Amino acid sequence: MIVKGVVPEFKISFRDENSSNCRWANLAMNRGIKGYDTGTSEGRAAYGKAWRKANPDKAKERDLLKDFGITLAEYSAKHLAQNGVCAICTKPETETRNGKLRALAVDHDHTTGEVRDLLCTACNKLIGLANEDRGILIAAVRYLDKHAGRKPAVALSTVKESA
Repeated sequence: MIVKGVVPEFKISFRDENSSNCRWANLAMNRGIKGYDTGTSEGRAAYGKAWRKANPDKAKERDLLKDFGITLAEYSAKHLAQNGVCAICTKPETETRNGKLRALAVDHDHTTGEVRDLLCTACNKLIGLANEDRGILIAAVRYLDKHAGRKPAVALSTVKESA
């Protein structure tokens, strides 16, 4: 307003995302995506969906930071270190959503929030449904061994059963 003499009709954003850097070259008018009525919840939802589609990397980065405190670069480094496969079953993700292959899930400790590794959807659900309880998972292995009529693949008596 001071430079141009008029109130901007669009939201002002900062090119370097630093709101204390108010140099003219750092300011940008954020016109957003046209054609959405952001005055209604339906319009905001439609705008958000369109924005996510137009900015998939920014959306993924925002989600990773909000949910797990990691950047897209950190996720990508983990993905590369694991050769793009699940840390448990060592297979690539097979689950799809809306016809697209899902990304590996970020596994984290629900008590501490510490990020562990990347898992396929099936292995992530396995751990989650067992409430991260080692005793349940060890009991499940024993059950499978018992009904397969074979000796345990791992000497489970040596595995510490308490969490």
